[in-house]
Amino acid sequence: MIGLSAHMGATSTDIEQDVCMKLRNYGRLIGRAFQMQDDYLEIFSNNKNMGKSLESDILLGKKTMLMIMALDENKELIDSAIHDSKKDFKKGISEIRKFINNAGIAEYVNNEINNNINLANKEIECLKINKEFVMYFSDLIKRRES
Repeated sequence: MIGLSAHMGATSTDIEQDVCMKLRNYGRLIGRAFQMQDDYLEIFSNNKNMGKSLESDILLGKKTMLMIMALDENKELIDSAIHDSKKDFKKGISEIRKFINNAGIAEYVNNEINNNINLANKEIECLKINKEFVMYFSDLIKRRES
């Protein structure tokens, strides 16, 4: 959605096609990084910091990158932790967090977030446009905390 928005905004201003494509690619990569960061924070953050309940995604078995990777690594353990979280959310989420950290999934996802942000920034670094507002999105994602 961010990629499409960036592309539509650029197209509406009669900017050169190669600039439009670079802005679309920037938006696509930033959007991907944002979604991965959001999925990460939904597991490792808390309700207060996120401003919403985190329980529903776990209880509903939302298929995020982290959960898919965790299920691929150890379906039995993760299914058990999801089941536990329905009775005792703190216990279940603790089991999930511990496994995701120990399996290296959290580190992998954080690296992917940073890689996507870096690739996005490279898409627009050579453009002869005012990048201040565009780069805001890169900085926003980097600053989001759990």
